[in-house]
Amino acid sequence: MAFVSPEILKFIYCVRERKNWEQAVVDYIKARHGDEAFDIDGIINTMILSEMQPDRVKTEVVFTVDTICKISGKSLSSLKRSCSLLKLPEAIDDGGPAVETPTIKPVLA
Repeated sequence: MAFVSPEILKFIYCVRERKNWEQAVVDYIKARHGDEAFDIDGIINTMILSEMQPDRVKTEVVFTVDTICKISGKSLSSLKRSCSLLKLPEAIDDGGPAVETPTIKPVLA
């Protein structure tokens, strides 16, 4: 019987339930490759590198990204875009109050 890590189980659950799966992607990569000291930008850059120049990325990381794509049913481009959403400020991410835009008053000549 093969051992399945808690991180992959959480990721599979989040994908199935469509809840916070973007954060689960980041958590899974961090758990699998903790020695790399990944942050969100590092993960996105690694995804780009694994697509453009896979020989510059560790084989294990390429395998992890490929596994995430297969489990989630998402393309690598979709994963990159979804992970970039995690970089948004919390007020925007949570659907918080909209930023008030200044009104421009017409100038009468």
